[in-house]
Amino acid sequence: LLERGRLRDAIDTLRQAWQLARDTAGPNTETEAIAAAMLSTALHARGDRDEARRLLETALPGIESGESWYDVLAAAYSTALRLALDSGDLPG
Repeated sequence: LLERGRLRDAIDTLRQAWQLARDTAGPNTETEAIAAAMLSTALHARGDRDEARRLLETALPGIESGESWYDVLAAAYSTALRLALDSGDLPG
């Protein structure tokens, strides 16, 4: 959905996945971090930078220390880079 530009549907689906991950695996788990990272990417695409940043700040450590997939890491790092560029936090 995200890749097709259906942001509203992507965000709704990813928010449900994130809640399900929190409810079943618990907060601060790799499963929750994966869902939060992907939701962060969708939220940033919609322009919700503050919520995207909050989710990504807690998700990155979880996916970096776990056995996450390359596509999740790539999406998370790409979103982190975009957030840094948006806020001017990226040094030259």
